[in-house]
Amino acid sequence: MEQPQVTPVDMPHSIKNMLFSEQSIRSRFVTKVFILVTVVLGIVSFMCAVPFIFPAFMVWTQKNIAFLFVAIIYFVVASVLLCCSSVCRSYPLNLIALGIITLATGYMVMATASTFNAPTVLLALCMTTCSSTAIIVFAVFVKKNLT
Repeated sequence: MEQPQVTPVDMPHSIKNMLFSEQSIRSRFVTKVFILVTVVLGIVSFMCAVPFIFPAFMVWTQKNIAFLFVAIIYFVVASVLLCCSSVCRSYPLNLIALGIITLATGYMVMATASTFNAPTVLLALCMTTCSSTAIIVFAVFVKKNLT
């Protein structure tokens, strides 16, 4: 069965605004999203480096059960964001949820990274940085719309 095609003329005004029809609007949106992703990855990377800077803290993270509860907080907030779209779309709540999820992810990565040696974690950090940079450069400089 063939799906009916909906043209922008048939759509309500609120949906037309979400189409990102202008290249400048799309470019600003992509730039804002990638700035936010860069900040989040920077925070998580900094938190990941802490156990390697302070070896006593590395031992404490490996023996402390509190990081398990941080993982539970992460899954609760992630579930709320997946199930309740109103939280994602309301201005102060989405930034608060992003902050909580960033810190919880940082703690989980910190606890996980403390069980590995520094060169392995550094290699993973470099691979993540290179792939994220490639995506950012592609999204910002290529004018073709892939969506």
